[in-house]
Amino acid sequence: MRFGFLLKRGKPEAREIAADLGALLRGQGCSLAARADDAGALPGARTVSPEELGGAIDALVVLGGDGTFLLGAGLVADHGGPLFGVN
Repeated sequence: MRFGFLLKRGKPEAREIAADLGALLRGQGCSLAARADDAGALPGARTVSPEELGGAIDALVVLGGDGTFLLGAGLVADHGGPLFGVN
């Protein structure tokens, strides 16, 4: 399965959780993708543009608040992928 990540800017906790969850998912054979500003927190993640994100993943993990979740919903809306939000 292909997971995308979207992280709240300026929140070190989001980057730490992303790194841990990303390692767990990669250990299960999943691939990861993220925007350039989030990919640094996810070793082995493929960097994609915001426009490419929805088509490059099967599900989006959003680590942030309401605004980050709404941004994520907009990025994947045309592709019908589910979102997993952690506030």
